[in-house]
Amino acid sequence: MLQENNGRQRFAAPADFDAIIDHLPEYLRDFARFAYASAWRKGELKTLEWAGVDTDNTRVTLRREHSKNGEPRGIPLVGDLREIIHRRRQQREYKLGS
Repeated sequence: MLQENNGRQRFAAPADFDAIIDHLPEYLRDFARFAYASAWRKGELKTLEWAGVDTDNTRVTLRREHSKNGEPRGIPLVGDLREIIHRRRQQREYKLGS
């Protein structure tokens, strides 16, 4: 089999990314910020659940079944990533019962 060469070739510079964020609806901004800071793919990020965030908000783990290469992947929550998770946790809707 031939090896695929589908690596990412370009990234937005921080100033360009900030301009992009300004044009997104509010509900998509943290999603885009997390993707930009973590380099996770959109499909991977969409599968993130609160169970993947440890209780002290220091690490997030992508489960193996959602990873492109089939391996689990974790990243430390520092800087912008930690702020995003904190903000999302604060705005999270809690529902009692099911």
